[in-house]
Amino acid sequence: MRPSTLVLRSLAHYRRSNAAVVAGVAVAVAVLAGALLVGRSVRTSLRTLAEERIGRTDVALVGTRLFEASLAERLAAGFKGLTVNRVGSMLTAFFTDGPVTDWAGAARSDLKRFAAFHASMREQGFLLPPAQFEAMFTSAAHSERDVDAAVRAFQASGVA
Repeated sequence: MRPSTLVLRSLAHYRRSNAAVVAGVAVAVAVLAGALLVGRSVRTSLRTLAEERIGRTDVALVGTRLFEASLAERLAAGFKGLTVNRVGSMLTAFFTDGPVTDWAGAARSDLKRFAAFHASMREQGFLLPPAQFEAMFTSAAHSERDVDAAVRAFQASGVA
């Protein structure tokens, strides 16, 4: 049997399998091409929307020490019965001793003390999340002066 005859008979015998492979490759190419087109479109739309909202940016703020870390450390070190958990720019002050790593730890928080703290901070102009179990967020708009003011307001709350 000649090699060309063997190839033709093999193609004829496995025609369904070969057709499925060709169809699968065609679908995969279509999906990938569509994803590239849509992805580029979405990326362009998001970039345009962001540029419209924030305008032209000439300067980026860069620091060697994150001030939210400073706030978390200062609060945790300065007050008895307070645990501060922080991840990136999110932090939560739990009115409890010891680490808070799960719901059981968070549930030990003194909710009356938190309510008094929240009310005092609000009276002093700091709008914090209203529930003990929500995180506060800091941003590049907050300066070290803002951190100092927050710590002074916390001290003035009389709950710490």
